[in-house]
Amino acid sequence: MRRALLATAVLLALTIGSSLEAEARGGASLTVNPAQPHYGDKLTFTVETSTSQPYVSVWCLQAGSLWFSETHPYFGPTYPESATFTLPQPVVSNATASCTARLYKLTRNGGRLLAETTFTIQP
Repeated sequence: MRRALLATAVLLALTIGSSLEAEARGGASLTVNPAQPHYGDKLTFTVETSTSQPYVSVWCLQAGSLWFSETHPYFGPTYPESATFTLPQPVVSNATASCTARLYKLTRNGGRLLAETTFTIQP
């Protein structure tokens, strides 16, 4: 069951990622909190956008393989827990993970990229 959910999340992230417009627009911004996350941390994002009902998607690679992938709707600062991501423990001990977070809005053609940020998970 867990593998099926992971496979679905990966497929969704790849599908949305490949269909997003290539250029961020609209003056939106996305900032990860905490600024220097570690394994086991809960990530939240400071989101600035005029777009209603955006989504935040995070995926991370550790040792060259997908280690973490989740997507959540963002319901605004009134409900900050709506886009909270809990990082699991590492697969490879003492290794960092390279992550990308995207803020986007779903459209009929896939999605529209609003903002993107990269960060590193520390051991």
